[in-house]
Amino acid sequence: MKKTKYIRIRDVYKFYPFTLLAIRHLMLHNISGIRKTLIKVGGRIFIHTQRFDDWLENQTMKEDPYNILHDEEIEAAYKKVEAAASREEVQTQEDKGHCVHDSPRQDSKHIKG
Repeated sequence: MKKTKYIRIRDVYKFYPFTLLAIRHLMLHNISGIRKTLIKVGGRIFIHTQRFDDWLENQTMKEDPYNILHDEEIEAAYKKVEAAASREEVQTQEDKGHCVHDSPRQDSKHIKG
């Protein structure tokens, strides 16, 4: 028979990539049904680790079961960034050729005569 393991909420960072504040936020708002993984004994709250592991596995992105970006997606994102940067460069060069402020700036203050 497998023994169920429980950990205290304040020790969650030792076993999972969550801070205490993040877990409390999830609990407060019951995000994605996280309260089903919790057990309250007296004034202490414990995490049922097997249920929490199951809950965590179900939080992955639905489009990609491995929750990672593929090389093609990364390459496409880099191309978009490079294209945007080159468009900004061309726009900057065009702006330098057509400077609007050739004359000195005039103050908008009224001078009393």
